[in-house]
Amino acid sequence: MRRKTYRDDNFAWEVDQTLLADAEEEATLGQVLDAKGFIVIAKSGLAQSYYQQQIEHNVFEKWYRATTEGLVEQDEQTLELPMKKSVDGIHYMVLKPKAAESEGKMTRTAYNVVLRDEQANTTDVDVQLLTGRTHQIRVAFSHIGHPLVGDELYGGKATGEPFKLRAVKVAFTHMRTGERVEVSC
Repeated sequence: MRRKTYRDDNFAWEVDQTLLADAEEEATLGQVLDAKGFIVIAKSGLAQSYYQQQIEHNVFEKWYRATTEGLVEQDEQTLELPMKKSVDGIHYMVLKPKAAESEGKMTRTAYNVVLRDEQANTTDVDVQLLTGRTHQIRVAFSHIGHPLVGDELYGGKATGEPFKLRAVKVAFTHMRTGERVEVSC
């Protein structure tokens, strides 16, 4: 397992498949994923506020790699879908246009195809979240008929392994220096 940690007085980020078990301070903001990849933790209230604003204004960028079932036809696309939590409180669902105006939140998910594996009948895609909703990537790909490999919750076939989604890059503006920071694995 590859592990690399970056820290300063206000922020810590780590490339890993696990949570930061030995964080020096209690985290006030975490980008915790249902996937492998990154976890980003603000180490102070001020840092939390600063980076939360970047998330809300799409300055804090997040990219993922996913493997979907089937061969995704379009090479690249931005999916704009209204979503809300379903009645069971676990699933999220895409709403019909009329319901979306009053009940849901719009999501934007951009992807480009990296590899179509005809033999395995899967597609590897790079995904950028342009909004950040729970299960957004999983719901979006299920909605277009290509659930993530192993994602039983959203229609994928059981594989006995975790679904195929991992964070591969984050980019944000450093709080003190104003420089753009990009971390990828």
